[in-house]
Amino acid sequence: VLLRGIDAPQLDLVVVWPRQPVPTAAAYRAFDAAPSPVQPSPDALLAALESADRTGVAAHLFNVMTSASAGLVPVIADALALVGAMDGVEGAAMCGSGSAVFGITAGQRAAERCVAAARARGWWAVATRTAVRRGTVVASSAGDGGAA
Repeated sequence: VLLRGIDAPQLDLVVVWPRQPVPTAAAYRAFDAAPSPVQPSPDALLAALESADRTGVAAHLFNVMTSASAGLVPVIADALALVGAMDGVEGAAMCGSGSAVFGITAGQRAAERCVAAARARGWWAVATRTAVRRGTVVASSAGDGGAA
């Protein structure tokens, strides 16, 4: 595995939790029973992060656990639909094994509008932004003799 550092861009985000937890062990059992057939390469996402392309980052969000977790807790699909449909949200995905979801927004106002819509449904929500800092990401898993 080759590693390289990138300067992660600052992104405005909304995080929404529909107040229904996903049992993590059950989510992984469901995933193991029916793994996501689509598992895109992270290359486009990494390129968007490296070039500080917010819309590119948003366009390449993906979580292989989404189908498994939403099958157990269907409100995840509702939360993703709400966040994804909001004006100014450029991309949305589930956090970890669920049930929280997040969206990358065009700015703080868009994030705050999404927070208001989620709270109107009784869900927990917060507008936030990423910190700008040098990070380390996996660049390649090819066995090309690079440093691990």
